[in-house]
Amino acid sequence: MVSCLSAKPAAAYAVSRPEYFQEGVMRIGFTPAKTPQADSAYTLRRTANGTTVIWRRPGNVGDMDWLDNEARSRADRCAATA
Repeated sequence: MVSCLSAKPAAAYAVSRPEYFQEGVMRIGFTPAKTPQADSAYTLRRTANGTTVIWRRPGNVGDMDWLDNEARSRADRCAATA
């Protein structure tokens, strides 16, 4: 899951390398190239049943449903291949 989410996406997005905060928890930035103020990220947590993915983006940047949809679609594709 981590390698899939941190893989280079289409040119319209920038992805950061995984940042490890503590054992079993990491963050992967996923930001639209043309909207850097929407610095968004996946937070992955290892659980007993696998991995939980949490999507976060700034709440003060409006009209970003398209970004939420793209992030969810990417996470779903990665989950299907994991």
